[in-house]
Amino acid sequence: MLKQKGIELVKNTLYTLSFTAYASVDRPISVGFNPGLAAEVVNLTTEAQTFEISFYYTGDTVETRIEFLFGGAVGKVTLDDVMLYERVYPGLLPFTDSGEFVDGAFATTAAELPVEVQDANYQDITDPGFWYMYNGSWSGAAATYGVTDGKFEIDVTNVAGEVWHFMLKQKGINLEKDTMYMLTFTAFASVERSILVGFNPGLTAVEVNLTTEAQTFEIPFFYTGDDVETRIEFLFGGAVGKVTLDDVVLHVVNTQPEPDLFISEYIEGSSNNKALELYNPTGAALDLTGYVLTYYNNGATPGSDGVIKAFDLTGITLGAGETFTIVTDSFAGTGTYDEVQAYADSDSVVFFNGDDTIVLTKNGEVIDIVGVLGEDPWTLNGEVIAWTNKTYVRNAGITSGSLVWDPTEWTEFDQDDFSNLGSHTA
Repeated sequence: MLKQKGIELVKNTLYTLSFTAYASVDRPISVGFNPGLAAEVVNLTTEAQTFEISFYYTGDTVETRIEFLFGGAVGKVTLDDVMLYERVYPGLLPFTDSGEFVDGAFATTAAELPVEVQDANYQDITDPGFWYMYNGSWSGAAATYGVTDGKFEIDVTNVAGEVWHFMLKQKGINLEKDTMYMLTFTAFASVERSILVGFNPGLTAVEVNLTTEAQTFEIPFFYTGDDVETRIEFLFGGAVGKVTLDDVVLHVVNTQPEPDLFISEYIEGSSNNKALELYNPTGAALDLTGYVLTYYNNGATPGSDGVIKAFDLTGITLGAGETFTIVTDSFAGTGTYDEVQAYADSDSVVFFNGDDTIVLTKNGEVIDIVGVLGEDPWTLNGEVIAWTNKTYVRNAGITSGSLVWDPTEWTEFDQDDFSNLGSHTA
């Protein structure tokens, strides 16, 4: 194994691990973070390729180590340009049920589950849309299983060396490219033991450690492959003991939120010519109770010791198609502005430089962001980006904010161009 310690993974952070690799012969390697990311298999060829592994880390902030594992096959491997990119979120991203599973609550599944159907080459050709079992009792492994009182139960009484000897599956699950998912389920066991769960293809099986107390488990992952129809697999054959499973749900992040308040202009001009503009793209007046703009200075993150200031918009009602402008008390524009802030104000959010992140939240959930939390300077895909001495206006056609800062949604104007401040074209 090739390792490096001292790597910090931060709670509620989307990471992308990037590296270039090739081999003298086609062969796999594995790479992961211990703890933080179960090792994933990467298939190398003789041609150099850049690989990207994206994952959403929701555990407590931890110091971990990266591990590249090479011992599973012969052949020379060349590795270079190992990078870890991150996007920090002030809170857990909002997930909703994707509706992909049929009867994830085992409410209508028959007590006796059907077994996997295979072709002459032992390939799974079972129809999609229901729960079924792979039964490897031919190996000497032994288990009884079924659905009882709306829960799946399996009692493994003998193991024969392979965790896949007993698997609960469902086919017909669709994973979409560049989509963040959260798999959740409730489980417990008669004795402390582990199971594995994954999507084949789509998510390398992850180990889950069960206790005798029922727990709800969350497995987040960011799927970057092509759109695919896959199957979920719960693997029970690695240890004896009874396992009870229920409430299996695949959640997906809301990638196209409903129109809502967003940051429509960002001015970082000369001296203290700095301003923000908010826009209401909805067809009705918005009560801004629960909306908060937060300023994170020089790479600060929620809960850190850095300078953080918040401006609570409670009490403001913004009409349909209207803007709300915030400027410094030395702003050189000649318009009429809704909020004028001094540097010493505890809720001042406009005395920023081009590397101070601005976050808009609604009831504690992120709905828009300018910049990259936790970074000074900001970087996107390895490139340093600074929004200094310029005016930036959100492009027409944008109707809601972005959970990850996307500079392509903005148009750049010259320094101290205030001509758009106070109105916005959506």
